[in-house]
Amino acid sequence: MTSSCWISAEESLREFMKRAKSQCILYYEFAPTGLLHAGILRTMLRVEKTRSLAIQKGLAVKAILGIGDRTALKKQLHFPNFEKHINSQLVDIPNPVTNIGTYYDYFCEDIYRTVKKYNIHFDQYIRIGELYESDTLRDVLDKIFGQQSNILSILANSQRNPPTIFFPKCEKCGKMYYSRVQSFDQDGQSKYVCNNCNYNGICSILKNRGAFTFKLEMAIIWRLLGVDFQFAGQDHYEAIMVAQKIYNILFGNLQVIPYIVNLTITDGKNVARKSLGNFRPVSNLNPLESEKLLYLLERTPDKRLLILPKSLQP
Repeated sequence: MTSSCWISAEESLREFMKRAKSQCILYYEFAPTGLLHAGILRTMLRVEKTRSLAIQKGLAVKAILGIGDRTALKKQLHFPNFEKHINSQLVDIPNPVTNIGTYYDYFCEDIYRTVKKYNIHFDQYIRIGELYESDTLRDVLDKIFGQQSNILSILANSQRNPPTIFFPKCEKCGKMYYSRVQSFDQDGQSKYVCNNCNYNGICSILKNRGAFTFKLEMAIIWRLLGVDFQFAGQDHYEAIMVAQKIYNILFGNLQVIPYIVNLTITDGKNVARKSLGNFRPVSNLNPLESEKLLYLLERTPDKRLLILPKSLQP
């Protein structure tokens, strides 16, 4: 990654104000499959800095935090008997601490504690599943149907794994990622085979509680929420660029500004590691630890975005 991949709040708002829009929508999303670590906190703090600066400049601003409730558990977090829940959706896994509610609820509680502890403001929290349930998804699905081959081509050129439009949730075992949908008919239906339980089924994308592949899902979210700024860690830079290409073929005239956050936290000339929230929930840090972490997050520079990609220039 080069120095042209990162951006500052000042630069991003300067680009936005060229577009003569009265309101800016700031958007950050993550899937709660592990712990709320220092990198996530750093990104949320950048959202807050941009929000505050926009208010100072007299702009109407709305900060939205999307939480991936349809995401399935991977191997990032080990709790008792976690293995049996791998590839189960977070809303299907019991709360590992209280057994009341779900793992998704458990993680959301940590999110709310964290934003309160570090004085971060979001105007709206949204479950990604809400967007799948919205009436406007039908129109989006029609556009995806007409561009399936182009979307698959873009995905194939950006990844090693076979390109996928949609990951259905198996109607028999309830698991995700064991089957793939690479195309669907005009009614939004497709056959699938689950490689976990060998179930053969037909899924309706509008009714099945699965999920679009991340890069396509991101383009859909930008459209449905009217996003102006997409915040993401540097590890998602390539995915954001692919989502931009998908958006252009589906909807045209992309105006989303990517705010790519440098997640490498430094302590002087050294990289800060385990003691600073990389392997502990930042909501659990004591006051002294929190103070030190915030100090380092503030002093760790985000490199400057020198040139926006041509497709993102106004």
